[in-house]
Amino acid sequence: MKVNKQKHDVIKDAINQHSPVFFSASNVNITFESRIKKVLPIDALVIVNTVAPNYITPVVNSQKFFLQVNMFRFESDEIKSDGKYIVFPLKYDDAIENSRTTERYSFSTEEKVVCEILNPLDRQTLLKKRVMDMSSTGLCISTHIDSALFQPGMYFEELKVTIERDSFFKSSGTVVYVRKYINIEGKIHNQVGIKFTSEVPSIFG
Repeated sequence: MKVNKQKHDVIKDAINQHSPVFFSASNVNITFESRIKKVLPIDALVIVNTVAPNYITPVVNSQKFFLQVNMFRFESDEIKSDGKYIVFPLKYDDAIENSRTTERYSFSTEEKVVCEILNPLDRQTLLKKRVMDMSSTGLCISTHIDSALFQPGMYFEELKVTIERDSFFKSSGTVVYVRKYINIEGKIHNQVGIKFTSEVPSIFG
């Protein structure tokens, strides 16, 4: 598959900014955070192999493989690996592109983008969670705790996003999904998707 300029730019940005990408397979119900090392001339991506040992067999036996890079999701029916890296041939899933109505940006841990959440259960505790990605309609945070607080349908009246400790904007939001993933250090975390329910400023230019 020939990668067009828009997708190529997104991949290039992910490499230059060391942004996280997310690898998954059809036989495994968990996602693996990774990084793109380079693009091969044959339209394939070389990514760091972060598949935990106990997941290797079900991943290898999968029929489909997926890679989320910012707002694009790629699909392949085969991968190759030398243990350290995975070669992921690019096959784009148009259904994912069509479902995205706003541009989404991913953030690395070094960028220090944080979502401050006022706990709606006690209205006193301020929770601080790393923002993994964000668009003008919502964001995804990372948490290592399984909690009733972060479940689909939970409404947060007060959300504040900060970058390098400086206030970026405030909003309210509702949890729309929770997914398990293994981060780059091999630890299990939750991805929590939150949809903004109040208008946010035009933050993405």
